[in-house]
Amino acid sequence: LALIRIKAASVPFLALGDSNDIEIGQAVYSIGNPKGLQNTLQQGLVSGFQQFTGYRAVQVSASINPGNSGGPILDDQARVIAITKSKVPDSENLGFAVPINYVKGFLDSKTETPFAVFASGVRQALANAAKTAAPGPASGTETATGGIIGAVPSAAPIPPPAAIRAPATSDQLGLTFTTIQTFAGKDWKFDGEIPAIGAPLGKCFGVAQDKSGNIFATDTGNQAVVKIDPAGRMHILAGPASAPANRPNYPSGIVPGPSGTVYFTETGFRVRQILPGGEVVIVAGADKIGFSPDGALAAGSPIGFVQGIAIAKDGTVVFSEGGNNRVRRVDTQGRLQTIGGDGQARFAGDGGPAESASFSHPSGISYDRQGNLLIADQSNGRIRRVTPEGKISTIMGAGVTKHVPGCPSGVVANSKMEVFVADPCKRQIFIVRNGESAVYAGTGTGLKEPSGEGGPATGASFDQWGLAINEKDELLISGPDFGRIYR
Repeated sequence: LALIRIKAASVPFLALGDSNDIEIGQAVYSIGNPKGLQNTLQQGLVSGFQQFTGYRAVQVSASINPGNSGGPILDDQARVIAITKSKVPDSENLGFAVPINYVKGFLDSKTETPFAVFASGVRQALANAAKTAAPGPASGTETATGGIIGAVPSAAPIPPPAAIRAPATSDQLGLTFTTIQTFAGKDWKFDGEIPAIGAPLGKCFGVAQDKSGNIFATDTGNQAVVKIDPAGRMHILAGPASAPANRPNYPSGIVPGPSGTVYFTETGFRVRQILPGGEVVIVAGADKIGFSPDGALAAGSPIGFVQGIAIAKDGTVVFSEGGNNRVRRVDTQGRLQTIGGDGQARFAGDGGPAESASFSHPSGISYDRQGNLLIADQSNGRIRRVTPEGKISTIMGAGVTKHVPGCPSGVVANSKMEVFVADPCKRQIFIVRNGESAVYAGTGTGLKEPSGEGGPATGASFDQWGLAINEKDELLISGPDFGRIYR
């Protein structure tokens, strides 16, 4: 998403709304220049929410055509609540927009790029992508001509941390681990083993740590899976320089396996494993998005929009299939088996068997020390728990806890059975302890340059998506917006 700052005075402007308040069924309006027809106003409804790589999109029935992508979606008070982005090709009234809260944090940014440098960067990025980029998953959408260009390199350095905001102590549960630091991240260069604090990470969505102290991360922006050893040096396990068959394609979730193996998901269609020798093999999925029934051979059978991944106590691989609203596993015979979800995008089933319950775009998953499976039920704004016996319940969400996540993406538990939840919509990390929730980290002030490093985590401003717990019960956080790993 590119924002252009115009220095002018006494010009009309639109107020920004709060996209966290968007409700399905509410009236919305798009305005733009579709097909060159200037200032065309069209009315529609919010018809749903859909999860794309890295963000949750608003689905609208207001028409989106070439010429009005990048324009505002307005509520009935003429406040901007989203930015039009794309539509499903060869269809009517199936459009998508980026919630305005993703944009708000950039407004305070001191990082600016001259437009000439920006345009040059666009041209260079497109030229490089045409030569080297791996094909992305078939998303089933097209961006309308004249829209926003994303992932544009900036010539401006990351500014120094801003002043630390005092933490709100009234919302804490007697926490002692409350500081935050950047563990890895900088500009990407693909130059081999380098110190992790200067590591060239792009969009880091997944993070995990093994018992030997190695940290693993996925970098969707640079199509790579990396390892940070205990000495603090980064190694590329698989990336653009790997053999074509071993190159990751939009890697997302990650988890270390036995005997030096690493499992990762590719947003869209596959679960893959990196063997000790560097070969990357398919565990589940195919070269297209789809749905395959239980009992199908996992490797080679289409699956839909996988994100989270975990290893069960019996060693089987478990993953979230957000596109099919299920959580599944690959059994010991290499076949697909559903753990939870009936395929319907809704909230239902608490108190009963998980396989009969409903999820809406499940994202991050993990197991706690008692063998319970924790699931970030993203579009439902809940954290669900499946017991070893298969019974499901909500442990965080509306009607259960004080805090209700906006779009939870990561969930993990420490040795004390405290559950941590990453919420990129609210820009905070929550903790659930003994049924009570509290803010654990993040100011919740929107997306800004990372600030507050070395101080209380509740006073820090940073990005978050995936979570992991190491052997010291320290929390690891992946930050895709600024290419960092926090601890």
